[in-house]
Order: sequence, then structure tokens, then C-alpha cells
Amino acid sequence: MFLPLAGVLLLIIAGCDPFGPTYTHLDVESQRLLAGATVEKVFYNFGKGRTLGINGGFTVGSGKDSQLLSGLPARIGDTTIAGGQVIETRFNTSIYDGSLRWRHFFAGPVGYEVGTGIAFTRLNFAAASTTAEGNETKTSPAIELMLGAVVRINKRIQFEANTTGFETNKNIYDVTLNRLQMTYKIGSHFQAAGGWTWLNASATSTGGSSYSTTDSGPSVGIRFVFDKIR
Repeated sequence: MFLPLAGVLLLIIAGCDPFGPTYTHLDVESQRLLAGATVEKVFYNFGKGRTLGINGGFTVGSGKDSQLLSGLPARIGDTTIAGGQVIETRFNTSIYDGSLRWRHFFAGPVGYEVGTGIAFTRLNFAAASTTAEGNETKTSPAIELMLGAVVRINKRIQFEANTTGFETNKNIYDVTLNRLQMTYKIGSHFQAAGGWTWLNASATSTGGSSYSTTDSGPSVGIRFVFDKIR
């Protein structure tokens, strides 16, 4: 029983990692414009401010950052970047989703909404030094759950705050989408949306570095609403 432990200790003392190489975790934070579009259709009105509908749309974001590697290297895709240097990182994140949404205005213009559905998540990540560059794309289907609050100012203006979590496979994890926005109704079926959005996603390169991305910033979007109840 003691022989395997002694062998591991000898390898560690000799400078060899018996469990394989260790790579630097890469953390990217960026503030850039996020964009998206949504189609909404309310198909049932229960009265007293309660409606049930379907939503479908997409949100896209991107960012870049720099990070100093300490003594550990980074590995993205098939590329290993030696430690002790500054590397540039960049990413593109996109979410395409469709959900069933319940909305209830329980106090006049103040209400809440909950939704659940399916989504497709995609994260492209790249890291580069002066001598090497690695790039890879991770994708995953997902189940989403959304919780939010809604305040109607008048027939045209509405404020929304919501958070959405995504249950993904092992390719991508910790995917969340948080929004604080105002919508302005233009015509019968069109709304312009603007505000602030936070989009997070993480992944692990196969046999290499893990990385986390945070894209936060002003957001713009359009919304097509097929709902005579509003």
C-alpha cells in the first residue's frame, strides 16, 4: 500500500506531476455592446393581468482582455502558450432560445414573469502570445429558467429586469444572462429595447486551460410582439 504513495512522492520531488500538466485558468472580462432580437406571442389570456405566451430570440456578445501568465502555461485547443508572458484573449458568446412564458401583473402596472424552455449556447475562445495562438469553439444545448420583474410606465414604455440560467452539458457551464432594460413600443407589433446586459459563460479546453468569460455593457435590441392584450 505504501509503495504507490512512495512512487508518487518521488515523482513530485523530482519535479514530475504524476497527474498530468497543470494549466493557467484564463479569466476574461469585457465591457462592450451586446445585441439581440426577440419574437413574442401571447396565445392565452387568463384575465386579471395573467397571460401565457411563447418567446424566441437570440443574444450575442463579444469581448477581449489581456492576462499575465505566471509560471504555468496556458493551453487552448491544440496550442500551448508558455508561462511568464502576457497573452491576449478574446471571445464570442451567443445564445439562441425559445421558451414558454407566464406573466402576471398583480399590482396594476407592476408584475412578474417566469419562463422555461430550450436553448443553444455557443462560446468561441482564443488566446494568443507573440509566438502562438489557440482557438476553439464549445457548444451545448441547454434548458433555461427565467425569472423577472416588469413595470409598465404607460402604454408605450416598460421597464424589465430578469435573470436567466442555463443547464448545459459539460462543454460549457455557468451560463447566465441578466438584463435590465427599457422597451419602447413603436406601432402595433414593434418595440425597441435598450439597457444593460451581463452575459457569462465558462468552459474547459480539452486537456488544457479552463476559462471564464464575462461580457457586460449597454445592450440594444428589437422585439416583435404579436399581442393585442398589451
